[in-house]
Amino acid sequence: MYFIYDKAIVARSSSKIIFFRKVEVEDSVTREKEIQWQQYHTLNHRGFLYFIKGNTRIQVTTDLFIYFYFIDPETLIPKLKNCMYNFMGCSTMMFGPRSFYCITYKSNQIGFNIYRRMYHHNFLVNLKDESYEDCQGITVNSNNTYIIAIKKEIRVYSQETF
Repeated sequence: MYFIYDKAIVARSSSKIIFFRKVEVEDSVTREKEIQWQQYHTLNHRGFLYFIKGNTRIQVTTDLFIYFYFIDPETLIPKLKNCMYNFMGCSTMMFGPRSFYCITYKSNQIGFNIYRRMYHHNFLVNLKDESYEDCQGITVNSNNTYIIAIKKEIRVYSQETF
């Protein structure tokens, strides 16, 4: 069970992941307001939860997949951002603060595994230093090329070699 944004609780039942939030309820007899926990969302995954305080991501690890959900701070609804195969066969996967390393382990087994990110790619590679302001471009998928019109000039580039 995890407490998120000081507003919600995420818990694992035997067959699903359940989300609860605080709700103020007025007692009809005494007219006093009391806080109750009300279920507002479920995920139909039978797996293990992992959450780090201060993070916005929840991981649900199942036998086949690992699901990564981000929690919206206003609505507190989880949104699926990523899913990967559980090729490690782990029951829990923990990432470091910058997501370069992760530790996996399986319940009731001795030891754990440490993985390092093999590739880090944000598609920030600069291919040309030219300014393409006021240019027009189209892609031609049949030829795997793209065409750019620069002022009075038309250039054709290959998508494989640029």
